[in-house]
Amino acid sequence: MKNSKYVDLKEKKTHGDFDIFMDIYEGVSVSAKDNYLHWHDEMEIVYIRSGTGKIHVDLKEYYVKPKDLIFISPTSLHYMSSSSTEELKYEAIVFDLSMFLSSKLDSSSSIFIKSLINDKILCPIINSDNFKNYNLLLEYILKISSEFKSKDYSYQLKIKGYFFLLFSILFEDNIISNNKSSVINNEKLEKIKSVIMYIKNNYNNPIKIKDLAKISGYSEYYFIRFFKNQTGKTATNFINSIRIEKAINLLKSTNLSITDIGFETGFSDVSYFIKIFKSFTGSSPASYRKSV
Repeated sequence: MKNSKYVDLKEKKTHGDFDIFMDIYEGVSVSAKDNYLHWHDEMEIVYIRSGTGKIHVDLKEYYVKPKDLIFISPTSLHYMSSSSTEELKYEAIVFDLSMFLSSKLDSSSSIFIKSLINDKILCPIINSDNFKNYNLLLEYILKISSEFKSKDYSYQLKIKGYFFLLFSILFEDNIISNNKSSVINNEKLEKIKSVIMYIKNNYNNPIKIKDLAKISGYSEYYFIRFFKNQTGKTATNFINSIRIEKAINLLKSTNLSITDIGFETGFSDVSYFIKIFKSFTGSSPASYRKSV
């Protein structure tokens, strides 16, 4: 994950500040187009408020429903999307585990916190059906959220206290694994990351499926299914999503013509560029430029 060639997949946003190194985000996903494949150094806990959908965590797919708790380990590649019928509303708590490390090394730091930092969550999706201590976990998560939003005096201490109680449950019920190979197929993960980075580095040039298949080491037929299973998008759709993201940046920051922006972002036909842009954003490039 730390290899520099994967740096573009890392979320660059800073979560929290000196007061406390965490932040909370209210999110809504309305379609598979909203998925944002990324990773970050922080741990993340997601609480599904309403709707149904799915989440990919390190190449594994999980279906989610209201009141599910999702635990995402640091550096895990992940994204979430709603079902095709309704919005998926959620709250995400993103926090830096280093804030729980003691300046003097003790067993809680060396055994437990470092395990959270270095190892993987065995059971990313926790709910009342599969976890006996679900209600207690949910109680601590909601208290963390409430304290963070109120920011009353000494809220930082209360939040850390609830986190430690939450961690103790995860360890007591063997939710943490120290065997990464049992959770993630590293070979497949490296393949998909290599393909994604090739796309991100070559989006403005013609990209053929057979070339991506060659990078992955799979046949073209198998690669098509492999890529869709791991990213939730076809390779063509993923390539177009990167190109449209770059086109949006150019529309905002330059005076290039629509035709030039289409060519700059890898589209050989301006009509096709406009069609794809509209399918992703709901408006033409010209209309989008005017709106911003």
